[in-house]
Amino acid sequence: MDPTFTKNDSSEVIDIVDVKYGYLFFMCRTSEFCLMNDANILYVGESNLSKDYVILMLSIPKISDFVYTNDMPIWNNTRDLNALKKFKKSTVKGKDGMHHYGSTGLCYSFGSKNGFSIDEITLSSIVKYAGDESICAQHFKHFIHQNLLRTFQSIDCILPGLSRRLNISIESMRHISTRTLLCRDVSMNEELSNRHNPFIVSSSINVDCRTRDFHCEKDVTYTTIMVPLQDNMMNHIIFEFKINDHVSFRIKCHQKSCFIYSAYCMTHRQLDTIGEKCMNLSSYSNKRLYCSFRRSYERIMFNNC
Repeated sequence: MDPTFTKNDSSEVIDIVDVKYGYLFFMCRTSEFCLMNDANILYVGESNLSKDYVILMLSIPKISDFVYTNDMPIWNNTRDLNALKKFKKSTVKGKDGMHHYGSTGLCYSFGSKNGFSIDEITLSSIVKYAGDESICAQHFKHFIHQNLLRTFQSIDCILPGLSRRLNISIESMRHISTRTLLCRDVSMNEELSNRHNPFIVSSSINVDCRTRDFHCEKDVTYTTIMVPLQDNMMNHIIFEFKINDHVSFRIKCHQKSCFIYSAYCMTHRQLDTIGEKCMNLSSYSNKRLYCSFRRSYERIMFNNC
């Protein structure tokens, strides 16, 4: 395959289809100075830090190499997008790249988010994205879960149990919320978000999304990106990761490919989408939602004392 690391804007794109053995890990020693001296990073169990590694990214060119995919739904790039627009509004606001690190395109989010007020009855400040409770939304939430479920299953075929560890922070939210009314606020789909599957608190359908600026984010989980099957068969996306001021690498992700990465440790951007109305799925939990959940739980526990 082509060299993994590239310099400046003259870099070549790595087509992950060319990756040998069906997957690619990008790792870093836990003893690296930048990790050990970061106040936002906490290791659980520090006995063998000099020998351990942190997973920064894992990419899988074809999840069909690991799980059954012949029954997976196909996204209709025109019909499904038009149906989505009827009950959902894109969370990308502003024009000419004025939103979130210069983001453009359409992003339709499902699940839980931080609210800006407190419910007087439940004492929770977590709310659902607008349109989530409509009948039409159920079809799209099912589509998201079918694809993410196979994605997590393929990850676990490579390293058993990894998918749940990538989302361990919101797994704790699921466990704690079952004893309170918060269980209604942090569950996206009970049918698939059961104890046997990784918990999904929120996810998005992204269409023609690009990000102008490199950035990192203080998310409390890894980010999962998956490119579903689409009727525009040539559609694919290109992500770019920056290692330092001079070195970066780009990955080309085709349909039925996926990758997970640490949005805090990996400087990144979605560089480009190729094809008409190109779509991909994303799922993660940000710090704001996690902190809102924690404060909501504290209010409920204090009120019950």
